[in-house]
Amino acid sequence: MTIGLSDLAHSLRKSSSAASMPISLGHAHQIFAATLGYKSLASYQAGQTQNLEAKNLADVQHAVLDYDLFSKRVGELGISHDIEQVANLVVSAFQDRASHIQVHATWSHFEGYLREQSELTANDDGQVNSEMAIANYDGVDEIYMPLEIDLQKLAIGTPISIDLSGKITLGIDPERPYSGHIVNVEGTVEIHRLGQRVFGSSGFQVSNASLDMDWDGDPDNDKPPMISTTQAYADLFGFEPDEVGNLADVEVQENTSSTGEITTGYTLDFTDLATPEQATKILEKFGSLIVKVDPLFFQNVRDDDWPN
Repeated sequence: MTIGLSDLAHSLRKSSSAASMPISLGHAHQIFAATLGYKSLASYQAGQTQNLEAKNLADVQHAVLDYDLFSKRVGELGISHDIEQVANLVVSAFQDRASHIQVHATWSHFEGYLREQSELTANDDGQVNSEMAIANYDGVDEIYMPLEIDLQKLAIGTPISIDLSGKITLGIDPERPYSGHIVNVEGTVEIHRLGQRVFGSSGFQVSNASLDMDWDGDPDNDKPPMISTTQAYADLFGFEPDEVGNLADVEVQENTSSTGEITTGYTLDFTDLATPEQATKILEKFGSLIVKVDPLFFQNVRDDDWPN
């Protein structure tokens, strides 16, 4: 089945008339060309001729709308209707004639979608779940798949694979022996740019997953800890080191299992130490001035006056 810009334009003309804000078919074509990143219908068609734009929207899975150019073109065409209403009709036309296309309002929205899909795929992957099963864990605390990609710089017409490494942090079950709580995940993101603002199918595939077994450290490793206490708390709260101040003096309370044999984490009570500004930032991130950290938090942390 072939789906073209004309299909979208006809839908917009029809829906705009029904909404008592008629837009001519010619103007509808121009609007969709602008929405997909072109100053005119002629330049859109030239892009198709040069194989720089998808010739069949049936091949497109994602479209990132160019709201700025769309708004400018609507004004140039002398269309006086409310711009937001016209934008809603444009999105509705995609849903009407090309419902398989996921419409994204911005580049960052599309990037967020790809990141979220990578996280969901990693969490559901069989290899990942096998590694998770090795750990005595209590739920998933965080899935971190840091996708860094400039979608606007990808070549048009050539599918690419992007290596992606991340981790899944598991909740710790204090009633069971600790055996690790981080699963390292590696894989590739496949993406195919078909035009200025349209993409084909995309997805993340896991190539390797492994439970991090280095949690107890290397007994033969005599290297000094890597970061100071101040830096550790700065990283925890998202502060600059010079913003930590007296927070580095917090009393550390060790949390153990019911048998008292296994360290399950640490509790840090900053209630009497945090300044009002610090307290505000900590509450925004953790919802409390009493913060619990995992048993590995101090693994690579040295005292601020080390080695004295």
